[in-house]
Amino acid sequence: MKTVKIFSILLIVISLAVSFWALPKMPDRIASHWGIDGLANGYSSKNFGLFLMPVVSVFMLLLFWFIFYDAVSFGSARFNDSVESWL
Repeated sequence: MKTVKIFSILLIVISLAVSFWALPKMPDRIASHWGIDGLANGYSSKNFGLFLMPVVSVFMLLLFWFIFYDAVSFGSARFNDSVESWL
C-alpha cells in the first residue's frame, strides 16, 4: 500500500512540475475542445489548461484515501480482506 501512495504522489508531483515548466512556453489561450471536423472550437486560459488535471488528481487522491481509511476505520473484515487481496 505504501508503494501505491508513493507512486501516486510521484505522478502528481511530476505532472505539476511539467505544468510549471510549460507555463511560460504556452500561449495565453489554449485549445481545449475540438469539433468533429478536427478544428478547435473551445479555448481556455493557459493556467486552467495546464493545472486542471494535476489539481483534479490531488482531489481524487485525497478522496480515495479518505474513503479507504474511513472504510477501514469501521472495521469491516470483509472490506479489509478484499483490499489486502488486490494489494
